[in-house]
Amino acid sequence: MSLTGERVHRLIPGVENVKSVAVDRGHGKIYWTEQTGPRTGLIQRANLNGSEREDVITGLSGATSIALGVAPLTTKVAAAPETVAAAPQATMLLPNYPNPFNPETWIPYQLQKPSVVKISIYTPSGVLVRELSVGYQAAGAYVSRSRAAYWDGRNQAGEPVA
Repeated sequence: MSLTGERVHRLIPGVENVKSVAVDRGHGKIYWTEQTGPRTGLIQRANLNGSEREDVITGLSGATSIALGVAPLTTKVAAAPETVAAAPQATMLLPNYPNPFNPETWIPYQLQKPSVVKISIYTPSGVLVRELSVGYQAAGAYVSRSRAAYWDGRNQAGEPVA
């Protein structure tokens, strides 16, 4: 999906000088980079309604484009040393919240090293319900609502499941 700078500005107030935009309709996210100013050198994202804006990848030198669904061959993720938390000791999936009986849930996880993240949801009998392709993530803890994987309670076909 192609968006002009004006349409991005309407979706996410305060975004100026958009250089590159990508929309992930499946996960309801918009990703962008800016051409100039203090927000260059990073990729940002938000929900399609403009909420939950966050920096996804920082420390880039001149990010020029974004491609969704493509695992990078080499990626450099950097940040100022004082803002980098120690990487978790293990990669693991954490308990979802609020609980699995709600129509939607957030699935927190932590990564010991940078990885491409894909979470598969199965029925108790082992039938695949949905795959959530989160994409490439830096090492760290993804536990807050804005960073954890989100599942809308639907299967691969978009139908609500019990």
